[in-house]
Amino acid sequence: MNPAERTQAEYFLEVQLWAKENTPESSTFLITPYMGYGWRGFSERGSYGTFREWAHTSWLYTGDQEKFEEGQKRLGHWLGESPESLIDGDWTAIGAGYRRLRTAAYVVSQKQFYEKALELGQLGLVDYAVGGRNEEAGGSLPDNERLVFQSGEFSVYSVR
Repeated sequence: MNPAERTQAEYFLEVQLWAKENTPESSTFLITPYMGYGWRGFSERGSYGTFREWAHTSWLYTGDQEKFEEGQKRLGHWLGESPESLIDGDWTAIGAGYRRLRTAAYVVSQKQFYEKALELGQLGLVDYAVGGRNEEAGGSLPDNERLVFQSGEFSVYSVR
């Protein structure tokens, strides 16, 4: 692991430990799409999930239709439209359709991420959002009244 990745991982761990010590066990977090795995292990807090979980790992090994449908619902909330609309309704066309979904799920600005977090918070689906710092987004993130913690390049905002 290069030094920059190690530093980022240390900051992310600090955020997770803060969440464990300072939030109710029932809290749900929306994690920046750029940090894949690892949230639940140290924070012991729920996550709204990631594209990979919604579209792949939550149901793949068990064939659990209910988890697949919940993943599609969450992906739809995240995208603001039905996943089927991005893959032309053909779930068997994994290649191009999956790439379009992945791009739509991951290629978001910090401002878009926090706007989506606030929307999901208003729906009662998430309590906190973990993403980049406001300064790195040109001051376009939620006001500091919602900021509850920062570590390195990460900020945690209350969004409910």
